Amino acid sequence: MIAGGSGMGGCLVRRANTQSLGPGTGQQRVIGRIRRGRLCRICLLRHRYRNLGIHRFPFHPMRRYRIAPHLRKVSRYGAMALSWSMDKIGPIARSAEDCAMVFNAIRGPDGLDQTVVDLPFNYTPDIDLSTFRIGYLTSASEQDTLNRKQNQAVLKTLQKLGAQWIPVEIPRLPGYPLALILTAEAAAAFDELTRSNRDTLLVRQIRNTWPNVFRAARFIPAVEYLQANRVRYRLIQEMRKVFQTVDVYVTPSFGPNLLLTNLTGHPCVAVPNGFDATGHPTSLSFIGDVYDEATVLAVAKKFQDATDFHKKHPPLFYPEKQSLSVDRAQPGQPMGCGTIPTPVSAGTTS
Repeated sequence: MIAGGSGMGGCLVRRANTQSLGPGTGQQRVIGRIRRGRLCRICLLRHRYRNLGIHRFPFHPMRRYRIAPHLRKVSRYGAMALSWSMDKIGPIARSAEDCAMVFNAIRGPDGLDQTVVDLPFNYTPDIDLSTFRIGYLTSASEQDTLNRKQNQAVLKTLQKLGAQWIPVEIPRLPGYPLALILTAEAAAAFDELTRSNRDTLLVRQIRNTWPNVFRAARFIPAVEYLQANRVRYRLIQEMRKVFQTVDVYVTPSFGPNLLLTNLTGHPCVAVPNGFDATGHPTSLSFIGDVYDEATVLAVAKKFQDATDFHKKHPPLFYPEKQSLSVDRAQPGQPMGCGTIPTPVSAGTTS
């Protein structure tokens, strides 16, 4: 099982190639062999889904489709826990329908994770969008100024397919302060790592990286953790009201909705929807009602069938004409990391 937390200091690898996700984003992506080939098709089929965008970074640079189902739909047995009440397992695949097929294969009780429920998955790809109530998260879309062009294009595409838009807003409750639920549960999950002082072996030890998050979370009062979960219950009730007016709503992948749906458990399908000014891929998310992964996947497939973003692939990290094999690294260099020097032509000296 792959964990996405290395971006916050949970990785022991000290060298890796990274590229900025764009000016002002403060985000980077790791470039390596995971970006292409069999690993993308196999390991990433059951990738961890977590909080604050970790679940979308592996999918984001690869232009793949990603579903994060309700946490009680797929067994989490064998996965490295971070937040027991938020962790979800779901596939990353080349298309929305591939996600549906893999999700159908891995969903349901396995006798090992006792929280999983046995509910039907009535996926039907041949739908008429005019019969669905599709919401549009207006405030989040207005705030996403960097990707406004791509977001508006999605709306126009779905309107051509018959969709009628319903403006919606998510509950205005203190979402981000509720992140202490995740940090408290994460500190408990990695309690042994912290108390054994092995957290000092992790590379990044700056503010807001996992080692320091785990340490600081030990000072969260139990009263505040319980109070946060009481507010979380209110969020869930408010979201029920939202889905009394819509079947699915569309929102930028990053923003206030991200933490909210982690707290409430609503399924999400993240889809590629274009490229920004620097050529990096962008995405949008479709959010469905609790346990209704079938509808949100069907709507995502309709959008995919009308676009070709999922067919656009990045070039290989190593040029094909490079004499040094991708599977070989320089001495003292981690596999797939670092810059391969330009081969020296015959008859010349370095």
